[in-house]
Amino acid sequence: KVARHAQKTDAAQDFKGLLLEAGASANAVPQLEIFADDVKCAHGATVGALDEAARFYMMARGLDPATAQRLLVQAFIGDAFVALDDAGEHERLLEAALAALEGAKL
Repeated sequence: KVARHAQKTDAAQDFKGLLLEAGASANAVPQLEIFADDVKCAHGATVGALDEAARFYMMARGLDPATAQRLLVQAFIGDAFVALDDAGEHERLLEAALAALEGAKL
């Protein structure tokens, strides 16, 4: 939400969905509420599966399929926090997200 008094705001909203199994779907509906006149705002959405070429490459280097997939999922999640300036906060959020996936079938 960009308030009326927040002139000169430069903001972006980006949704990235990762589909991990056949038949999975994601509902991506980015939505911005802009009440100021002088702003630069953008939004977008992408949904897709893991990069099979990257998974194949990792398996060709000796990783089993499950480990390769888990590392790719971790990289996808970590990308969501890359813009944080605080490295400690980046690590804390990444660990929390990965802990939430612990035991999940990836």
